[in-house]
Amino acid sequence: MRILTTLVLASLTFICGCGHNSGQPQPPRVLELPRPNSGTFTFEQAGAKKHLILSNTPSKPLTDWKNPFMGFAVHVNADDTFTVYSFDPLLYSSEGVITNKTFTVEDIQELDRNTIRFGNPHGILITSDRSLSESKTFPALLDALFVPSIQLFYLSTK
Repeated sequence: MRILTTLVLASLTFICGCGHNSGQPQPPRVLELPRPNSGTFTFEQAGAKKHLILSNTPSKPLTDWKNPFMGFAVHVNADDTFTVYSFDPLLYSSEGVITNKTFTVEDIQELDRNTIRFGNPHGILITSDRSLSESKTFPALLDALFVPSIQLFYLSTK
């Protein structure tokens, strides 16, 4: 009888604990977009999953995110302009980067080229004010950054 009571109480505790967050929105998670020719994905396999970033969760810039690679973050603003943030100035060969200006796709590519490389891919987090699928300028940035030497990250609740 004592074992049966213990099992019933343990089961109820588990069931109540599992349903605790039901109905509440989950916070977005940072996900990796499959990287072409990464050893895990061929260019074709990664390309077939490239669309996943377009289902991102809109957010403000995620300035406290710890990038597992050297790199930076790009925020796509509501007006379809790009802002660069969260980079370590020690990683760049220039004197620093002005982050309170608007960047073009070419500026972001230049920033990536000027980042000191130690054999690992660069990590670039993409955040945005709205869904990336609604952006007119993001497809050009995605085409420019979807290369083997860059690991793209994005936010999603899915």
